[in-house]
Formats: sequence, structure tokens, C-alpha cells
Amino acid sequence: MVRLSKTLMRNTVTNYIYLGTYLVSAIFMARFLLLGLGENPYGFWTLLWAIFGYSLLLDFGFGKTIVKFTAEYQADKDIKRYSQIISSVFMCYLVMSIILIIASAFLTYFYHLVFQVKDMLNQNGKLDIRYYKLCFMIFAIGI
Repeated sequence: MVRLSKTLMRNTVTNYIYLGTYLVSAIFMARFLLLGLGENPYGFWTLLWAIFGYSLLLDFGFGKTIVKFTAEYQADKDIKRYSQIISSVFMCYLVMSIILIIASAFLTYFYHLVFQVKDMLNQNGKLDIRYYKLCFMIFAIGI
């Protein structure tokens, strides 16, 4: 009991140290990025990473489900039922991917209107939206 308590306390303390270190480094990193990139590019990349972060919710727990059923059906040797579950999850991912790519293509086409990027100018003083659209579409395909 004493050993478990000691381990629990050590793990809790190291977790808080990790969390504090992560928070401090994130604050400094955000400052360096904002100063190095400028307001508009920093906002653009923050938007992309926020969209990517929210897209992780589209997993719907399928990843954990696959791990569970893999172990379960590996022990039961029920390959047919396992194959059905894997196929169902794959089809769900495929349909979601197609929907996301179509929605992203639509958003990419109207990117400058949806995200209001009026003042993102290149070095020549012209609006260079192609770079932002390309990056957005690459992120969307990655999702």
C-alpha cells in the first residue's frame, strides 16, 4: 500500500511538472511565432491547426473500438465477424473522407470570402491567396 501511494505521488508530481513545462514552452513558442510570422500568417496557421484539432473528433472512437475488437476476436478466432467490423469502420472512414474532401474543396474555392482574408498581402502589395488556399487544401486532405 505504501509503495502504491509513493508511486502515485511521484507520478502526480511529474505530471504537474510536465504540464507546467508544456504551458511555459507554449507561451514562449506562441510569442516567437507571432513575432516571426506576423499577425495574419500566425492567425492563418492557428486556424489550420484548430481545424485539424477539431477534426480529431471525427474518429468517433473507432480507433479504440478496433483495438478492443482486435484483441477480442483474436482470442475467439472469429475472423469473419472481425472482418465485418473492420469493413464497417473502413466504410465509415471512407464516406467521412469523401464528405470532408468535398466540403474542403468548396471552402478552398471560397476561402477568401469565408475567412475574410482581405489584408493578407505578399511582398509586392498584392493579395496572394493561392498560398493560403493550397495550404488549406493540403491540411484538408491530411485530415
